[in-house]
Amino acid sequence: MRLGHRCGELIMGGFDGPQPPPELLQRLRAGHLGGVILFARNIVEPLQVAELCAELRAAAGERRLLIAVDQEGGRVQRLRAPLPRWPPMATLGARDDLELTRAVGRGIGSDLHTLGFDVDFAPVLDVVDNAENTVIADRAFGADAELVTRHGLALAGGLGDANIIGCAKHFPGHGGPVADSHHELPHDERPRKALEAQDLLPFVAAARARVPMMMVAHVVYPALLGPDEGAVPATFSRQICTTLARETSGFAGLLCSY
Repeated sequence: MRLGHRCGELIMGGFDGPQPPPELLQRLRAGHLGGVILFARNIVEPLQVAELCAELRAAAGERRLLIAVDQEGGRVQRLRAPLPRWPPMATLGARDDLELTRAVGRGIGSDLHTLGFDVDFAPVLDVVDNAENTVIADRAFGADAELVTRHGLALAGGLGDANIIGCAKHFPGHGGPVADSHHELPHDERPRKALEAQDLLPFVAAARARVPMMMVAHVVYPALLGPDEGAVPATFSRQICTTLARETSGFAGLLCSY
């Protein structure tokens, strides 16, 4: 395989509007993209989404293409009416009914599979016990690591039941920082023991349960960085992405960033 194809397989592209631009379709035909993510800006109604996914897949030909979306439920739900409006994960955590959480995952996954998706960037495995953290807030199942673990794995299991790849996020935990890492670079200054005792636990469990994908947080964790890494975010840290995620936690799936 040529270098361009190998590099392209690592990229999940996006675009504006309901129709893919010719440049993106050309990249798919050339094998220079491994996936495409759809946002609200790409979505009009279900039939249009199904036709869009089919068009993207046809452009990729025989190459495997991952088509992804953020369909967490609650306020992060790109596909809305006439499809079901799913509750925020905090509501499911408060109910603490694992069968219900798995059924929600199965329902979300069934919608996505029918429309032509492969990947849902869910579940959120952040443990949020800070009322000032409005970035994650009700996207998390709750403030207890054990509860987050149980319900996160149940939701991932429901997605898997519907043949959708789930993605645990945001490793090693976005429950502490209150800044939005899409717009600025947050720092989590908590000591390593505090992170290991709470934030990391759901992700370690997800790794052991073989959740297929994990999204790394674009956050600086000084206590987790190697001595020679400087103040880099987790997305650029070998100590976090390789040593902590793979060697210590045992994660063998696909790591992605945002």
